Amino acid sequence: MPNEKLTGTTEQKREILDRLTRYRAEPRRTLRLAEKYPHLRFITMDEVVADLFGADAEVFTAGLELARNRFAGLGQPELLPMERVFMAVESDNGGHGGFHDRLLPERAPDDTQAPGYRYVQAAAVISLYGDRTGMASPAPGMAGVDLLHAYVHDCLALPDVPVLPSRGW
Repeated sequence: MPNEKLTGTTEQKREILDRLTRYRAEPRRTLRLAEKYPHLRFITMDEVVADLFGADAEVFTAGLELARNRFAGLGQPELLPMERVFMAVESDNGGHGGFHDRLLPERAPDDTQAPGYRYVQAAAVISLYGDRTGMASPAPGMAGVDLLHAYVHDCLALPDVPVLPSRGW
């Protein structure tokens, strides 16, 4: 990931990198989405983007180009791969998704599976804007703007964040 720096001895750095590679190899399993959110159905962002059309596709495409240029200008040449962004698109409980969706009605203080950017996994869990029952469509362009907002937010890598040796994986 951009700006990710490993700390420790050469041997520790090699071990950390190997563990991160294994950890990130299967983000669906790593994030335990089905276990944590059994009432939601997730698909990857690349699948969502492939189905965008009209104003949603236009605003997302234009905004993504601007974001890529802006991030590159700030020293972050890569964005989070879209296949590592998991989006809640349907719910057994209905509801309305989007950037501020909590996904869970209540969250314990120690909940480590909260939506948003998951740094160690280099993945994100977000919610598609709109009615999750599929009964109502948002205004043209709103889903694209909200998707862009959530994605760009979760692509922001903090500069010089060290990844320390840990036994917690």
